[in-house]
This record gives sequence, C-alpha cells and structure tokens, in this order.
Amino acid sequence: MNQAAKHFLLQITGNGSWVGMVHFDSTANIKSKLIQITSSNEKNQLLNSLPTVASGGTSICAGIESAFQVIREIHPQIDGSEIVLLTDGEDSSAKNCVDKVNQSGAIIHFIALGPSADEAVIQMSNITGGSHFFSDQAKPNTPVSYTHLTLPTIA
Repeated sequence: MNQAAKHFLLQITGNGSWVGMVHFDSTANIKSKLIQITSSNEKNQLLNSLPTVASGGTSICAGIESAFQVIREIHPQIDGSEIVLLTDGEDSSAKNCVDKVNQSGAIIHFIALGPSADEAVIQMSNITGGSHFFSDQAKPNTPVSYTHLTLPTIA
C-alpha cells in the first residue's frame, strides 16, 4: 500500500491539488490536514507521513469520517470533494456508512489492493460517481499499475 500511495502522490496529484492524509486500521488518525500541492516540498511532506507497517483491523467508516473532518476544516461543505480510499477493502462493517457517504455528496475513489474487497466499499464508489480499481498485486516489491484508473485532480 505504501508503494501505491507513493505512486499516487508522485504521479497522479498535480500542482494546485489539495491533499490531506488519514491512516486507518481499526481506528483512524489524521496525519496531514489539507495542504495545497505547489511544489515537490508538499509531496515530500506527505510522503514522509506514509505508514511503513500495517496494523490489525480495517475500519473504512472511521477512515472516511476522519477524511470528512479534514475536508471540513477548510471547506464547510464536503459536497463535490474527492476521497481516494486505498485499502484491501476487507471490512464487513463498511455497509454502516454507505448512506452517510452517499448523503455527503463526496466522491469516493477506491483502490483495492487485494482481491477481497467488501461489496459495500465498491458500492460507495459506484453511488458517488467515483472510480474504482482492483489489484491483486499486493505483494512486496511488486509494481502496482494504474493504467486503467484515471483520477481527476483532488480538490
């Protein structure tokens, strides 16, 4: 996941994008408030915040709620904001926040690393107009390709 997040930050986010970072496992932690990418300095700051080890559990709802909190610090309305969710997607409790995500007006882009994503996470992406991509290449030192995923600038 670290490799995929690095790829996203270095190759997909462009100057002018606003990016924040939330890490989540069984709970969520805000690692960076929204910062505007104006040079490689901001990207490096975010790269230095990436996790290097995975902990137990997955609470996608906690991660999304924290992402909403990060967005609200700058934009009171989350409608139209975009969240890139990078996870294995294995969370049977994700169904508990599908309605809240849909009502928020946020767009959820979902990158699943591994083949076992919960259907509710896929549904979040579909109902919000987001993109989703699956990779079974979630192995150390294996390149992750996003050739089938096009993401708009994250606002």
